[in-house]
Formats: sequence, structure tokens, C-alpha cells
Amino acid sequence: MGSLIRRRAVYQGDLLQTYVDVTLPGVPVRIRAGKWIELAGFEQFSTNIYRAFGDPSRALYSYSYQFLYAEPNTQTGVLVTYAPDPRWIFDAGFTRGWNQSVKDANGALDFLGRVAFAPSDKTSIIFVINEGPEYPTGVGHNLPKGDAHHWWTALDLVVTQKITEKLSLGLGGDYVYASQIPGLTGGGKQ
Repeated sequence: MGSLIRRRAVYQGDLLQTYVDVTLPGVPVRIRAGKWIELAGFEQFSTNIYRAFGDPSRALYSYSYQFLYAEPNTQTGVLVTYAPDPRWIFDAGFTRGWNQSVKDANGALDFLGRVAFAPSDKTSIIFVINEGPEYPTGVGHNLPKGDAHHWWTALDLVVTQKITEKLSLGLGGDYVYASQIPGLTGGGKQ
């Protein structure tokens, strides 16, 4: 029958979002520190401080495979947002990695950047880059300890066009390259 191995479960609290925003009147810069919902994807939960893209609510009832598996859900770190005018928004910062909160998977920082452009009140183009080591610490079957040297690259492009008051079209795509995946030589692409 084999032996029964008993392991103690480890639980930790994990708030979905908790952050502090710092802004100054008349200065188009915001500094965010804490944990927030990710910036990438068509189904993003955008927090747009200058409302350049209208209502940031989700457009779809269900989630796509891309949203669930090719993008981070949350990020914890520091993010600086610069909005020189209502058409342009630039974000840059550092995070602890994909879906990291209290305990980091490998102790290394990621870079997070976003450029959002709204050439009109009906069109938006958003590009997000996330770059850093995402290989987790030894969790699961036969996984080695965390690797802070093999960086993963995640690129995300989303274009939306409002056709009528009740109809908008959107196109989103991700490119994810993972240089180190157990059992997969040469990395992996999604």
C-alpha cells in the first residue's frame, strides 16, 4: 500500500490589494507602494488615475486562459506613474515577482513597465513588460530551490476600440518566454 506521509500545511494571509498612493497637486506623478492587481491583459483591472481610458471595469463575464495562466494576478512592490497628458501614461517600477506577497519565491526583484496611449476617446493601446526571475523555490515534486538568474520575459499588448456606446472590440496578446522550466530544455514560450 505504500507509506502515508503527513505534512503540515502552511497558511499565510494574502490580501488581494493593499497599497499606498502618494500624489502632489498639480504634479502628474503617482507613487504606489504595496500590492496591486496586475497591469497586463485585456481583462486587466486597470487603475487609471487620469481616466484616459474611461471605465476600468472588466469587459468580459468569464476569464480567458491567457488571464489565468500567462499573466500575473497580483504584484507587490513600488510603481511610479507619470501622465504628462490624458493621452499618455507611463509606469515603471520594481516588484517581488508574479503573485508574490509576504514571502518571495527567490529574493530577486522584477522590472515592471507599461505605456498606455489613447489617441482618441474611443481607442486605447497598452503595452506592458514584466522582466525578472520567476522560477519558484522548491515547491512541488522534484523542483529545485528558487533561481534568481534565469529571467523570464512577459510582453503584453492590448488594443481596444469603442464602436458604439454599447459595443467595444478588443485585441490582446501575450508573449511569455521562460528560460528555465523543469523538464523542458531550452526554456518555454506561451
